[in-house]
Amino acid sequence: AFAHPSMHLSFKPCSPQLLAYWFHWLQEEERHQQDLEENRGVSLRVQLAAAPVDAQSIVARGIKRAADKLVLPPSVGSSLMAQDAPKNGAMLFEVAASNGGKTHAGVLEFTAPEGVVLLPEKVANCLWGLPSSSSSSSDGGGTALSSVVADSGSSYIRAGSPSAAAGPAGSSSRCSGHVWVRYKRLPKGTYVRFQPELRAFHEVVGQDPELLRHVLEECLHGYCTLSAGDWVQVRSAGPAKTALEGMNR
Repeated sequence: AFAHPSMHLSFKPCSPQLLAYWFHWLQEEERHQQDLEENRGVSLRVQLAAAPVDAQSIVARGIKRAADKLVLPPSVGSSLMAQDAPKNGAMLFEVAASNGGKTHAGVLEFTAPEGVVLLPEKVANCLWGLPSSSSSSSDGGGTALSSVVADSGSSYIRAGSPSAAAGPAGSSSRCSGHVWVRYKRLPKGTYVRFQPELRAFHEVVGQDPELLRHVLEECLHGYCTLSAGDWVQVRSAGPAKTALEGMNR
């Protein structure tokens, strides 16, 4: 159809707010379609208020391998079940904070209050860095280190220049604000490389390759995912412990 020569057509320009909303919708739709393709028909991305999980109650219930598992609200579980998410195996998620911190986690249960996600300590460390009570030091080789004692049998140590996916060490915001939780179908890991953050690691754990392997395997038994830049806590019988930074999934 052609307009009559005497007709005058005029168009009112869209407001910047409407354009911004339109582009945001397009980005979300593209992300949704990408997730459907990568996750075999499952897509979920929700923003939730972050709060710390009650770790003592989990220990009291005898639950193991919960070090990196979220407690999500029932509505999230209902959405995933409606999409038959269990067909993909264990349900795993990408967790991202506003400061750029990002990691991955599993799910323990769907009993959190609506609009809230309960985060274990390991996930909080990966998103916001170690507790703000950490003290800075140096290993004598020019590498900045940050260490904090969590209890009588544990400490965290991390080298400077952290991974871009991880939160900054010593961040003052812990389990505050909102995080994005996104369902992800992750590939199964085949190997992982660790970087000890202090020379004292070998003083505590020793140099025996079999002992090192045993200590690391025991450490990883509590996790269901591992991302580059994650903080990993290593326990031993000595007074000092060392955390490693995961370099690869």
